[in-house]
Amino acid sequence: MILALVLLLLAAPTAQAGSLPAPGQILARVGDYVRRFETDFAIIISDERYDQKDVVIGDNGRLRSRAQRAIRSETLFAWVPEQQAWLTARNVLTVDGATVPDSKTRLDAALAENTPDTRARLRRLRDEGARFNVGRIYRNFNDPTLVMQYLDPTYQPRFAFTLLSADRIGGVDAWKIAFAERSKPTLIQTPTVDLVSTGTVWVGRADGSVVRTMLTVEDVLSNTTAQIDVDYRLDPKLGIRVPVRMSETYEQQALENIAPAGAPQRLATRRERIECVATYSNYRRFETSGRLVSPQ
Repeated sequence: MILALVLLLLAAPTAQAGSLPAPGQILARVGDYVRRFETDFAIIISDERYDQKDVVIGDNGRLRSRAQRAIRSETLFAWVPEQQAWLTARNVLTVDGATVPDSKTRLDAALAENTPDTRARLRRLRDEGARFNVGRIYRNFNDPTLVMQYLDPTYQPRFAFTLLSADRIGGVDAWKIAFAERSKPTLIQTPTVDLVSTGTVWVGRADGSVVRTMLTVEDVLSNTTAQIDVDYRLDPKLGIRVPVRMSETYEQQALENIAPAGAPQRLATRRERIECVATYSNYRRFETSGRLVSPQ
């Protein structure tokens, strides 16, 4: 697993502290909502437009490189009950307008047979999609439903939640709740480091629905930070709130050797910033009688 990220905020009048409900009541309600979401959103496909920008700055603030990429994909959202986790896989169709060979059949092939290898095929598809990302900061777990997993009743005890205020987001009256991971091993990791998740969620006051999530993660060893912000809107066809926009920012500052080959080492600071925006549309259910099964 890898890193994550944040953006977008709408201000609203803050409720008086004495009028705020008990956080446990809200968390119980959102936990029920998330459990229903896991069933309703269990195997769903959407069209994804994913635009990325990468800027690298060297010493003295000089621009080292700049890159852009436009990716179009079919994105599968799958809830795996045996692992109590989301598995999101991107089947990349085009990159900067060029068609990816055999892209139209890969997702169907991965889901064609209901076998213990189904999840392994989907993970390979997810990792294959990551190779099209711009920049040197590797990430393959930029999943818009990740924070929904944190709100599942199974995972809630791993976090400290703080009710901050009443707010209004996307025309919805909501509770604004901060969270901070307090259990280890953490849910997001590098091969060597636990990465603590912190952030904010906005929960509909009327029905406990998730309206917005904001996630921040920092890897102090690699001097890398990542933020992911996701907005949810009601989808008329599915009848539930779904991710419609995900914003990501990844930043890293590191030393690298810029001396020619064979010359004495000369270190210089390298700063990289990656900005991404993904939008989702045309949600549809994967038509199958099977489900993702556990390996034997």
